[in-house]
Amino acid sequence: MNIVKKLMVLCFTVFMFIPKGYSQNADPGLGILMSPEMVPQGSTGILTVTVGNYGNATIVENSLRVTISVGASAEIIGIASGSDAHWDQVSLTTGSENTIRLINSGGSFSSFDIGDILLTVRGNLESSPDDILGSIVYIAANNPLLCGGCSSPPTNASQGNASSSNDNSSTSLAVVTSVIDAVADMAGPINGEIGGHAGIDVLANDTLNGVVVVSADVTITSTPTSELTINTDGSVEVTAGSLAGTYMVDYQICENNNPTNCDTATVTVTVTVSADPIAFLNLKVMLQGALFDQSSALMRDDLRSGGYLPLTEPYTAMSNIRLSHSGGGGAETTTQEVLDFNAGTADAIVDWVFVELRDALAASSVLETRTALVQRDGDVVDPIDGVSLLSFNGFVGRQYYVSVKHRSHMGVMTANPVTFTNAGTLVDFTTTVNTDVFRISDIYNGHEQVTINGVQALWAGNTTADNKVKYQGLSTDASTMLTSIIGHPENTVPVFNFNDAYGYYQGDVNMDGKVKYQGERSDITYTFENLLTYALNRGPLYNFDFMMEQLPQ
Repeated sequence: MNIVKKLMVLCFTVFMFIPKGYSQNADPGLGILMSPEMVPQGSTGILTVTVGNYGNATIVENSLRVTISVGASAEIIGIASGSDAHWDQVSLTTGSENTIRLINSGGSFSSFDIGDILLTVRGNLESSPDDILGSIVYIAANNPLLCGGCSSPPTNASQGNASSSNDNSSTSLAVVTSVIDAVADMAGPINGEIGGHAGIDVLANDTLNGVVVVSADVTITSTPTSELTINTDGSVEVTAGSLAGTYMVDYQICENNNPTNCDTATVTVTVTVSADPIAFLNLKVMLQGALFDQSSALMRDDLRSGGYLPLTEPYTAMSNIRLSHSGGGGAETTTQEVLDFNAGTADAIVDWVFVELRDALAASSVLETRTALVQRDGDVVDPIDGVSLLSFNGFVGRQYYVSVKHRSHMGVMTANPVTFTNAGTLVDFTTTVNTDVFRISDIYNGHEQVTINGVQALWAGNTTADNKVKYQGLSTDASTMLTSIIGHPENTVPVFNFNDAYGYYQGDVNMDGKVKYQGERSDITYTFENLLTYALNRGPLYNFDFMMEQLPQ
């Protein structure tokens, strides 16, 4: 809370009796400034008591008596460091007034040269408009009774009235409370199936003394409802799965510097649901190619960091029967901003993947497809924003087989249909056990995927986008790599390994942004090593035909 400055030069009532023959050459006055502008309960602050001399003569020692009272809601602890050394504490009382009395016993003050008194105070100086009272008395030389316990009353009669006192006393320091105003908000319509942020900040139209509040200056309190929650930063969240309707939730804002200064308002949010409920798929998958040469369970994002990832999904352009779209899938796009958003994190984008929903009664029948982006940690996300789950209209409560494919890897599918919900159905192929994934025959038990760095991943090397990894004969995966290299526009001379073949190519098995046919880290080497180490390739079988994608055809 920002309090209106409590800087007031106090109004003084001057009681003067000036006998004939005497003149007033010194004229002290009093002002008070509190810092911070408000002292909340339990905190401490500083009262700066400024004493001014509006006359033209020196104020002699022991001639000024200052009394400050802060009332019952606060207390004066004592003189703070930095006070003028002229000022001495005469008394400090607690109770209903909490009063301190001081006197200038440390020497005389020259004209216009009176030092400030700094007092440490603690408590709440916002409880009433009469919190701070101050008075100053200039004591006459010949009336020691006015000194109030001074050891040596002033002796220079020319500095004051010989027979009376100047009593310049304030009535009070007016304490002004800040005006806080919480204003009602409206939002919507919001899809209740999805839920999430309502798109408003309740503080955006709330004010403190006519100025939009700063979140650091106020505290928000609210009791959540089943549908709405107001967060501490002022954002409003709609609970996923909320039914259509108009919902309200109250909130209160209170000034941090004055917790009793509060106001309340109501947030109204319109919630709708689509005619066809939206189901969400929380899918995870790893690609062996992007795990090559990794010591962690995070994939490399060389394609993204090299600037090779296309902004439009690549599968439609491949015109491959194995990767043909059905239902609502196809032609998905993203932006460079999305690709770059989580760079350097586990959520950085690796590549595009092909997602299928298959008929629960006929696993070979693909009903719906999506092309999506996969992050380094395996999360499959919507290309629109690179973070959201995949969504499917009208699929809530239905069951489907879920399969994932990649342009240079063999795919994987759930062993059984899974039920789709609007809360997000989890299908995690990175931690699957044998019973979780589909296999054509039990001889493939345990070989549906490959284990890399403790996680399950799709087998790399299927560059022809069929259902098998082949090294020799017709339609081999090696031939795809060679074609990518020979066809690269910059490979115009017989350069060994054609190391200039950078780009987004199907033959790029290790997903480093370059197709390499020979030498260290060549793509053909990775493919050949997979064939040699595949557990079912136990003998000199032509082309090792047992390395086959475990999906129903």
